[in-house]
Amino acid sequence: MDTSSETENPAGTAGNGGLDPAEIARLDAQYTPIDLFSAWSDLRIDQRIWSRQLSFLEDQRATLKQEDLERALAVAMRAAAVDTGAIEGLYETDRGLTYTIAVQEAAWQTKMRARDERIPDFFEAQLAAYDLASEIASSARPITEVWIREVHQVVTRPQGEYEVETSQGRIRVPLPKGQYKQHPNHVKQADETIHVYAPVDLTPAEMHRLVEELNSAQFASAHPVIQTAYAHYCLVAIHAFADGNGRVARAVASVFLRRQASIPLLIWFDQRPEYLDALEAADHGDRQAFVDFVSDRAIDTFGLVANEIGPGPEDYIPAISKLYESYGGLKFEELDQKAAEIMQHTVTLAQEVVRELDIPAEIGITSDSGGRRHQPSDPATYRDPLQGAAVARVVMTTRAPAQATVQLDFQVFIAQKERARYAFRLESPPDSGPAVDIRLKDVRPAISAALSFHVRSWVRRRLIKGLAELKGKAEDARRTAGF
Repeated sequence: MDTSSETENPAGTAGNGGLDPAEIARLDAQYTPIDLFSAWSDLRIDQRIWSRQLSFLEDQRATLKQEDLERALAVAMRAAAVDTGAIEGLYETDRGLTYTIAVQEAAWQTKMRARDERIPDFFEAQLAAYDLASEIASSARPITEVWIREVHQVVTRPQGEYEVETSQGRIRVPLPKGQYKQHPNHVKQADETIHVYAPVDLTPAEMHRLVEELNSAQFASAHPVIQTAYAHYCLVAIHAFADGNGRVARAVASVFLRRQASIPLLIWFDQRPEYLDALEAADHGDRQAFVDFVSDRAIDTFGLVANEIGPGPEDYIPAISKLYESYGGLKFEELDQKAAEIMQHTVTLAQEVVRELDIPAEIGITSDSGGRRHQPSDPATYRDPLQGAAVARVVMTTRAPAQATVQLDFQVFIAQKERARYAFRLESPPDSGPAVDIRLKDVRPAISAALSFHVRSWVRRRLIKGLAELKGKAEDARRTAGF
């Protein structure tokens, strides 16, 4: 049984692929009405495997948050929505793209649009059809013809036309949405034989009979896999619509798996050959082959959901990233960079202050980014930068006979906790004198004029204090030298 594009006679005269009305009548007469459900009710299911999978899902439902389980089930729903269109050849996908869309990885919408700009519209329509199936599965509403036509209308929403074969060749014609077919849609297969579907005039009666079977007591008491297989097979056998029958069948059949097992009917695009073989086997009376195929897909979907159950990467990645945030929501390396900027600015200001001093030849003053590393005066509140201490120095010297040296060190420390009032502290250790406490807003996005003025004044005062120390050392050195 083929689920591909229909071979239809839109004009009602030329026949399928050029067949005359008599040939169409002959083909219509070959149609075998759908089975009553009783013909499927005694088919086999491996209840042991099914019960184990269902029990696992129920255990998860009892122990997990509902949103975690729903998130896992949504992955299966999105995968089914992606691949149902790929099965029909509406677009191409692969396991990587399907997985990206199903789990909504980063840039998933951009990636599917880059593959084929038609995918987003078809995906949204197909997902909406599966949502309709979920809604009716969770309610007491019966399956109706009106609802099935609504599913068709939704799933074909992006599709304005479809391709048919006529005596003039393959052409595209408008697609009637939510309406039963108005022309024969028997499909010409690869071997040139024609697969027969329900004649136009029998389609309403066949759909009415199918809906009655789907709402029967015998159907309601059957295993959900058999319910799913029967509903799907009959919908494809009737082929009630001009196009989109496979998509409708997979969405409608999902009602029964959703109702009793919470999962959709998920058939991967690359399972299409096996899928069609199972349908063809059912055409020839081997209904068990199609039930087995549906059962395998359900078991696989249980496995997929089990793997997706529980917290996702988004529950851990942001938390891990948060560990690297420090004061003000900035990451440690960003604060380190700001500390380095403060230190470099301090060196620049020190050099400016030195140039403004009237320094005689007997005194030498240099400044650079070297210096000894010291501990902060308040180690409970402040720390060194992680990427090396931000240290600067000013070296003052005098020559013989009053030879002496004084080194002033400057160091920036970073607040360890956000509750600290200031983000940075500029100190001149081991001097226990006043430090420069710096707010984050004083350096973000750039060092403010107010902070620059404050640091310049502070550096100048440290230099004056250093000159006083240098004077005392130079006097001692001259005295020791005997001058």
